[in-house]
Amino acid sequence: MPLADFLGWNGDEWADSAGLVVVFFIAFPLLLHGLIGLAVGQALGERRQNQALVHGEDEIDPSRG
Repeated sequence: MPLADFLGWNGDEWADSAGLVVVFFIAFPLLLHGLIGLAVGQALGERRQNQALVHGEDEIDPSRG
């Protein structure tokens, strides 16, 4: 491979670099995107519950105190 010859890398170094690219540019962003989405969904659900309580649409369950 011309680029490998130019950089002086062997096959193991290419595999290590590809692994780091997959982890830091694909896996971590997907994980963070999912966690942020869950947090936004939780916040929107809690806001909906609070708005319903303010407008008297939702009665407080005795088990919730």
